[in-house]
Amino acid sequence: MLRGLKNMEIVVAAVFLAIIAYGLYAFALAEPSVKASIIAGLFAVFSLILTHQRERGKAIKEAHRDKKIEVYSKFYDLIFEFMKIAKSAGVEGFDFESPENLERMAALHRGIMFYGSPGVVVAFSDFRVPREGEAEPLSVMKRVGRILLAMREDIGLDNSGLDELSINQIIVNDDLRRLGANS
Repeated sequence: MLRGLKNMEIVVAAVFLAIIAYGLYAFALAEPSVKASIIAGLFAVFSLILTHQRERGKAIKEAHRDKKIEVYSKFYDLIFEFMKIAKSAGVEGFDFESPENLERMAALHRGIMFYGSPGVVVAFSDFRVPREGEAEPLSVMKRVGRILLAMREDIGLDNSGLDELSINQIIVNDDLRRLGANS
């Protein structure tokens, strides 16, 4: 079976090369005005194909962008809810193990796995599995900041002037720069 497939590939390649050789031969014999028309026609066809591919890629990205925003909004909602509860009842007030929060996290994981860019997936994975010494609040805020920056970048927003702490400053009342200097 494999040998027959290889032979068929060789035959198809030979026929393709023969067609190209004949086309080049006929092109060489053609009058200059015909050659110019052929070149213009080929250029138009290649331009059309290239434009179609770009538009198709753009449409796919735009379709995925809406789904990404929906998934990333779940993460934002979870972070804001956690910060609100932590402000009023302390970190212990947020029940990470409640069935509702477990389901929300599972939906978030699925969404990030299917729609997240590689940068978002890596940042989220680093957040979920902290390295030694990364359990302190400043380290957690930096990891959350990396996720937020990766998500913003993935949906096409500009992150210039932002870093992993400054992106969090809008949801934290304490000065994170000072918090970083004290640790």
